[in-house]
Amino acid sequence: MSYRETAADLQRKWLETFCLYDGEICYVHSFGESPDSRQIVGVLGNSNTEAKELFVLAELFQPLDIPNGFYNLPMECQGRVTKQIRISGWGLKRNPRRSATRGLTHQTFLWKNLCSEFLPNFKGGYSHPEWGFDVLKPILKPTYPNYHRARESIKETRFVALNRHWGIGVPLIMPPDPEALLFANTAGFCGWAYPDKLVVKHRGSYQEAMDFVRRANLNLAVYYDAG
Repeated sequence: MSYRETAADLQRKWLETFCLYDGEICYVHSFGESPDSRQIVGVLGNSNTEAKELFVLAELFQPLDIPNGFYNLPMECQGRVTKQIRISGWGLKRNPRRSATRGLTHQTFLWKNLCSEFLPNFKGGYSHPEWGFDVLKPILKPTYPNYHRARESIKETRFVALNRHWGIGVPLIMPPDPEALLFANTAGFCGWAYPDKLVVKHRGSYQEAMDFVRRANLNLAVYYDAG
């Protein structure tokens, strides 16, 4: 005899979380029973602040598939402080803490803002985006500018993701050259990004940077410089 999840089981997994139902992002506001009392149903909404009387089978909820990495978010869906310092690219890392929740909550991921690490004036002085439909949509369907467009957009923002693994940003210290931008992966600072080359400062990142340039079909030279 197969085990049938109880209402308590489903609430523990999905209540007040973002998830997928029938391929669409939804927010589970509450639980109840179907009119015939035979099914456990969830009340969904198309925002995390307004409930919508849409009763669906809670057993059909699916978790959101969000890999760790960098994502670019529109300025309008970011916190007040981050709008002021204009951060586009953010890092996401799944929280290693075990949880019975399967849906996405504010505790599912840790936000990583490279500006807070690399620019001393911003340490502790920013607020990460709050989970909502406006944040989830660009994360589930991420877009990344090409390398040269990303360099141009640094005039408008402080960090831009090139893909899930790499990004460029405003230098944290005096750069070796006025054209040098910060070059980083999800672990942190890797080197300098120039219009025509990447200078990698960490030996372990050199081959990965080479692979990035090759896969993106970029006309960039890649050098290793430990100095």
